[in-house]
Amino acid sequence: MDEKIESFDTSSKNFIETMEQLVSNDKTIRENALPKLSEYLKYSYKNNIELYQKISRSLFYFFFNTDKPNYQLSMAKLISSLIFIKENKILIPNHEIWIYTFLSEFEKKFKSIDVLRLDKYIMLIDQVISTYLVACLENKKFNSIINLINYFSREIKNNSNSYNFTFESNKIKIINRFINILFDKKIEIKNKTDFISDKKNGFVLFIKIFLEFYLAISDKREIEFFNKNILDNLLNIISNIKKENSNSELINNIKKEIEIFFEKNKNNMIKSKFSEIDFFIKNLNNENYQKEENIKNEIIDPVNDYIMNKKYKQK
Repeated sequence: MDEKIESFDTSSKNFIETMEQLVSNDKTIRENALPKLSEYLKYSYKNNIELYQKISRSLFYFFFNTDKPNYQLSMAKLISSLIFIKENKILIPNHEIWIYTFLSEFEKKFKSIDVLRLDKYIMLIDQVISTYLVACLENKKFNSIINLINYFSREIKNNSNSYNFTFESNKIKIINRFINILFDKKIEIKNKTDFISDKKNGFVLFIKIFLEFYLAISDKREIEFFNKNILDNLLNIISNIKKENSNSELINNIKKEIEIFFEKNKNNMIKSKFSEIDFFIKNLNNENYQKEENIKNEIIDPVNDYIMNKKYKQK
């Protein structure tokens, strides 16, 4: 499956017909076209990005026509599964290029989405990224998990003029959930323990790259959301690990990376970030750290808050 094929002809009759079928007003035609995409994604082409861009744009309009929550969710799951070769859960050869191109094309169109459809597109992005992260974990593609977080950080730095709060906030929510999955013993996923302990591309590097993402964000709402969710969540997880006395090396490595990050960037941090990271480091040694209920109750989900405000303004 990794064999290189010269180039894919995106002007071919069959490909154009498939793209047209994806955006058809006929539900049956659209649904029948979706599985055909797997044939275009399972090989490596010289013009992968061009191919993936055209597929992603068609998928955007494919999803535009979905209605009713249960149907939208089932279609979102099918789109998310395009990352695999058929049903065997093996990732397509260019999975990183595919996920970056897909997210990039959707982000370009995010500001144009009307409020009545916004929540379903948020759900789709949630499904796609979450499926991808777990797939990388199960396929032991730890470097791809790290690279995705790196991509998030680069996108904020490179696209500051086209920054979309709703789109970026959803990424933080998804990553926070992924962190919980890693440390939730009730959720069984292959290679979780290996990723957490991997010294080259594991959880410690994940945290390091994620802090770079944190440094890149500048929207006050997003910073507040990060402070009250991600950092607090990490402290709770670390506190639980300490109580179990299960992985002192991991704790020490996380602490080391965060302290290095803090020292390196503290002069460039705005006050809200500085105080939160400082607070975080001081509480790393607190085995009985508990999230305060009054803080918990104040947490705002920026995505839902944005949707509700937009709906209210439209009335």
